[in-house]
Amino acid sequence: MGIRRLFILMLVIQLISFQASYAQGVPETPAPTAPSSPVDLDLSSIEKNVSAASVLQSASEATINLAGMTRTVTAVDMLTAAEMVAVRQVVNTGNQYLQLNDLGAAIGGGLHLQYYASNGLGNLVIPEGVRASQNASMLDTLNLSGNLTNSGVFNIFSSNPAVNSATINA
Repeated sequence: MGIRRLFILMLVIQLISFQASYAQGVPETPAPTAPSSPVDLDLSSIEKNVSAASVLQSASEATINLAGMTRTVTAVDMLTAAEMVAVRQVVNTGNQYLQLNDLGAAIGGGLHLQYYASNGLGNLVIPEGVRASQNASMLDTLNLSGNLTNSGVFNIFSSNPAVNSATINA
């Protein structure tokens, strides 16, 4: 059995046995508009290459937590990929579920990928301690034009019993 088939088989088994409650309180509330091109989500990166203006939408600012300290983000700020996720979580839900170190890299917590994956992802890097989840009933195919590097937890689940499979293209 090829490694790809084995991976798909393991994913289907995990999908069937996975309970939606594993997301541990990270709400699935995608933003009103998704990015129009693939997004690189290197959650371990400390490179600030995302404009906060593209994430804040109609909000003038958002306050995120970095290593126990608060940071107020405005439209003129540049963000790491993990900070972008944290700001989007705060703007959409009022809460931050992704934990960041003082340099803006993800070190814990979680996120749902539906919003970012709707137009495809470039690279996806999930650091140790971070949980990335995707609800297959909302988006059953994850397309990566780059690489998937998983040192954390990556789960695909379905909140709809009729959806019992998902596909990852990388």
